[in-house]
Amino acid sequence: MWFLKNDITFEYLLAGIFAIISIIFVVFPIKQYVYALTADKLGDDMPRLMGKLTLNPIVHFDLLGAVIFMLFGMGWPKGVLINYSNLKNKRRDLFLIGITSPLVHLAFAIFCAVIFKILRFVLPIESQSILFLFVSLFIYFNVMFTVYEFLPIEPFKGFYIFQSIMSERVFSWYAKNYRMISLGFCVLLLFGFFNGILQFLQGIIYYLIIIPFMM
Repeated sequence: MWFLKNDITFEYLLAGIFAIISIIFVVFPIKQYVYALTADKLGDDMPRLMGKLTLNPIVHFDLLGAVIFMLFGMGWPKGVLINYSNLKNKRRDLFLIGITSPLVHLAFAIFCAVIFKILRFVLPIESQSILFLFVSLFIYFNVMFTVYEFLPIEPFKGFYIFQSIMSERVFSWYAKNYRMISLGFCVLLLFGFFNGILQFLQGIIYYLIIIPFMM
């Protein structure tokens, strides 16, 4: 649990809670709306028919995902289903739909990096602590989700990206064995097997994209 660190401060705890709440009720609804809107524009009306083409945070709120996020620093919104058969160009459209989620998180991280830079110049040092912690954690979570959204299992949108670039033969095998692959992947993820590569990718985003906007 992220809040059980020995050296955690009250300011850090408060900033973390506000950052997570902001992502649940602001970032997640926008991400799901953009995802649903992209599918709708590409010919799939299922998200619209299911009422997902909205920015209403209640529609996209998932209680379990929110609780897990608050406890462990990783959560999810309520899913948006798509109907593959409605897509005009399956490979291209799946890629476009899948890439929306990491791009939304990346856009929020960049926006807050700019805010971070502005705050450094307009606020006195003594008033920066909790606000800077909030912005820093908000950036951290969004960078984390940017990377995680490329994972090739549902509910991460990397599943659709993976499907769009794989050959039919490879993906057909993957689909047949998806449950076992997904279970194995989740177990490895839970025990930190992918921590190194995920942190490495987050570091690349920080140093190549986020930090230049903060300086």
